[in-house]
Amino acid sequence: MDANTPNHPTAQPSPSPSPPLPPSPPPPQAKLKDFKACQFSSWYHTFRNCYSTSEQEQLCNDLERAEPRKHATIRSVILQPLPAAFFEYLMHDGVHVPKGTNVSSCASGVVNETDDSDDESWSSDTGRTDLTKPTSRLLTGDDDDDENENETEHEKPVVAKSYEFPELTQSIANAIRKLGGSVVPKLNWSCPKDAAWVNGNSLKCTTPGDVYVLLSSSDFVMHDLLYSCTATDAAADEGKGEGEGKTPPSGVTKLAHDTELYSLVLRRWCNFDKGMEFRCFVTCNTIIAISQRDYTQPYPFLEREKTAIRRDIMEFFEEIIRPNFPAEVTRPTDNYDDVVQEYVFDCYIDRKRQVWLMDFNVWGSQTDPLLFEWSELVTMGHNRNAAVREVTEEKPNDEAARGTANTCVLTSTPLPEIRIVSGNEDIRCDPLASYRAPIDAMDLTSDSFQKFMSTCKQES
Repeated sequence: MDANTPNHPTAQPSPSPSPPLPPSPPPPQAKLKDFKACQFSSWYHTFRNCYSTSEQEQLCNDLERAEPRKHATIRSVILQPLPAAFFEYLMHDGVHVPKGTNVSSCASGVVNETDDSDDESWSSDTGRTDLTKPTSRLLTGDDDDDENENETEHEKPVVAKSYEFPELTQSIANAIRKLGGSVVPKLNWSCPKDAAWVNGNSLKCTTPGDVYVLLSSSDFVMHDLLYSCTATDAAADEGKGEGEGKTPPSGVTKLAHDTELYSLVLRRWCNFDKGMEFRCFVTCNTIIAISQRDYTQPYPFLEREKTAIRRDIMEFFEEIIRPNFPAEVTRPTDNYDDVVQEYVFDCYIDRKRQVWLMDFNVWGSQTDPLLFEWSELVTMGHNRNAAVREVTEEKPNDEAARGTANTCVLTSTPLPEIRIVSGNEDIRCDPLASYRAPIDAMDLTSDSFQKFMSTCKQES
C-alpha cells in the first residue's frame, strides 16, 4: 500500500432490497363449456360401458387381470325432465315433504349415530315416518298447554304450501328399487353433502321422502339451481345474451337455466372407505396433482400406499379417462378453444385395487382444491404447459391424425404430486361443520371468541 494513501476501510455497498415476490396467480374461472362437459348426464353413459367384449378381453390379458373390467363408474339412474313444481319446491323456504311421500330416519327425531357400514340400522322399514301425517308434538308443535296460551284470537297459524308430484315420486321409488334399495341423490353437478346432518349424518336414501328432504335442505343444490355456470371468464361472456353466463344479482330467485337442462341423478349407495377417495387435477390432458378427499382425520396406512395409489390412478386415467373425456377431445375439431383442456375428477380405489370414477368437476374456484391451493395448481399447470410442444396442424386428408389434432402432447410426463393426511399435523377443519350449526351461532362466532363469550353472558 502506498504510504501517502490514507488507510481507510473500503466502503461496502449497501445490500439492494430483495425483489418483491410475484403475486399469486388468481384462481381460475371455468367456462360454460366446462360446466356442460362436467355435468353428470354428459359423461355417465360413456363411462358406464367403456369397452366392447373384445377390448375387455385384450385389456384383461395386457394387465394380467383375473376378470375383464365391465364398468368404470357406479350404476345410476338419471331422471329428466323434471316438473316445474319440483324446482319451486326446492327453492321454497323451510323443509317440507311433498304429499304422498315418507321419510326414514330424518323425521324420527333421532340422529343415527352408527356408522354407515351398519346396514341393519338402515332398514327401509325401520323408523319410517310420514311427515304429511303428524305423529308427535315434536314434529307438529301441537302443544295446547303451552303455545295456545300465548296465542290471541286474532293470530292464525301459518299454513305451509303443500307440493305434490306423484309421477316423479313414483320414478324415484322405482329407481331406488332398481338400484338395490338405497341411493345417493344429486343434481347435475352437486351432491347435498351439506345437508347430511338432517338424514342421520348420511346421504343414504331409502325412500323418495329422504331424497326430497336432502335436496331441499342443501345450499349446494340451491347453488346448482341459481348460480351454476355463472362464474365464467370475460371471454366466455362476450357475445352472450342478456343473463346468459352472467353472475346474477344478489337475492336472485330465478333459475339459472331452463328446467329442461336440470336432471335428478340417483346413484347406487355404496359403503365407501373415505380414506380411499381421491381428487385428481388435470391440465393439458395430464394429471398434475392428486389429493386425498377426506382431510378431517389421519390415515397412516396411506403413507406406505402412496406409490401404489398414484400408479393405480394414473393407469386408470390413461386407460379410461383420457380416451373418453371430454367428448370434444375424441372428435376432430377445428377450434382448439372448443376443447376442455383442464378439469378435475374424483375417484375411489376399492379393496381389489380397482379404480372407480365418481364425478367430474370444473377446473375453477367453484371446485374445492382440498390439500392444495388454487394458486399452486395454476402454477403447476403453467409449468406443465411449458413442457408441451404444439401439435402440427392437421392435414385435411390425414385420417390417421384425426382425433389427435388440437390436443396437448407432452415431451415428458413427470409424476403428479400426491398429498395425503398421514398424521394429526395434516388435519384440516371439516368445511361442512358450519352447516350443522344454527346460523345464529355461526354469526356469533364470526367475531372474536372474547366477544362471543361476552354476548353469552349478557342477560336476556
